[in-house]
Amino acid sequence: MGKVAVSMTELGVTEKGWEREKEIYVLSFTSDLRAIDAPRIAEGIAAYNETLPNVIPDISQEALMKVVLMAVSNTFQRIRANQPVSLSGNGIILYPPQDPEGMLASHFVIVEDDEGTRNFGQILEDLLADDSVKALVEKVIAGVSQPLIGALLNALVSTLPGILKKNKNDALFAHSHSGYDWDNYGCRPDETVSEFKLGNDRAYCTLRVTTID
Repeated sequence: MGKVAVSMTELGVTEKGWEREKEIYVLSFTSDLRAIDAPRIAEGIAAYNETLPNVIPDISQEALMKVVLMAVSNTFQRIRANQPVSLSGNGIILYPPQDPEGMLASHFVIVEDDEGTRNFGQILEDLLADDSVKALVEKVIAGVSQPLIGALLNALVSTLPGILKKNKNDALFAHSHSGYDWDNYGCRPDETVSEFKLGNDRAYCTLRVTTID
C-alpha cells in the first residue's frame, strides 16, 4: 500500500439554529504509525493560505505535533442552508498524501464560530495543556502503537467540545474515520477513491479518502 490522502469535498449547514447565516470552519486531527521524527506539520492549514507555525510560532516544538497532524480551515462566512461552501477539486485537505505505514485514524469537527471570535491559538493552547492529552502524548512518543494512538485520539475528541465552548465556538458535527493497510485504509473494496456522505440535523459534508499506489 502506498500513500493516502483525506479531504472534504462538500460542506454545508442546515436550517436548524437561530442564525440565518453561519460562520463555520473545520478542525481535524489525524494520526498514523509513522515514526516520531516524521514531519507532521502540514504545509498549509487546509483550505487556508497559511501555515501552523505562522499562527503559533513554536507549535512545531510541541510534543502533540510529533504524533498528530492537525489541520484547520479558514472560516467560511455567510453560509446558508441552501448555500454550501464553495469548494472544488479535493476541497479542504485534512491529511495530505503520505504513507500512514499501516494505520490511519482521523477525526474532524465542523465548528460554528458563534461570535466571530475564533481563536485557534487559544484552542491549541488549551488542548496542549490538558493533562490527559499530555500524558498520552508522552506514552505515544515513548513507543508508537495502535492502542496508544487510539487512546490519544479519544482524549482529543472528548476534550475538544469543552474547549470549543469555552472559546465561544459550537461543534455542529463530528466524525471519525479509520482504517488499516489490509482494508484499504477504510476505502470501499476495489476503490481507490471513496466518498462518504455524512451529517446530522445541523451540518453535512462529503469525506473523500484516496489511496495512491
